[in-house]
Amino acid sequence: MFFRKKKKGVKAQDEVWISKVEKYQGLYNHLKHTLQEDESLLLINQFENTEQEVKQILAKLEVGHQDLQATTIDLDAVNIFLATPEQMLMIAKSGPLTPQLRSRGGFRIIIVEHHPSYEQEQILLEHLQELFPTLTAKVLTSLDEPFMQTFGSERITKIMGQLGLKENESLEHTMISKSIARAQQKIDKSVSQNISAGSQQEWMDRSGL
Repeated sequence: MFFRKKKKGVKAQDEVWISKVEKYQGLYNHLKHTLQEDESLLLINQFENTEQEVKQILAKLEVGHQDLQATTIDLDAVNIFLATPEQMLMIAKSGPLTPQLRSRGGFRIIIVEHHPSYEQEQILLEHLQELFPTLTAKVLTSLDEPFMQTFGSERITKIMGQLGLKENESLEHTMISKSIARAQQKIDKSVSQNISAGSQQEWMDRSGL
């Protein structure tokens, strides 16, 4: 089990799609908006395979990006930045990058998927809150992702159906966020250790879920 002092969790804003295909189309639209408005966007990938999928979308847009794990980082060269939770921890410890990122106009944060573990995701959100206290991260998810298929998707699917949402439309609601958090907390009760995995599916498989 994860033994951390229980406290009020850091909240993120959920954007839920019916399918992963539509979720990535939504991400594509977020990226286009960022470029058109000359804003800045930090994309955080929980797993390595997600990072590769995001890079494919960036290649499709033919837009450059900066990986925050790079030895040399030029924040003025691009508008799109990629990072992992581990890299955000290193940034929190090192310090110099934070004010530079904060100073960029229209700066936003998108976490490309949920981590199945509530505790693991809270560690990331706590670092983000410390680094960017005025910003709320947005988390993209879809009902056909492994985590959602195992926990929580049936109720959300019903809600989306009742609202008459089309497949290419997303849903954002505090009730949805609470439902996802409860599903993550349920997983934490059955997982006894931190698990290393390259994808959400692999994490679920290794945890025996």
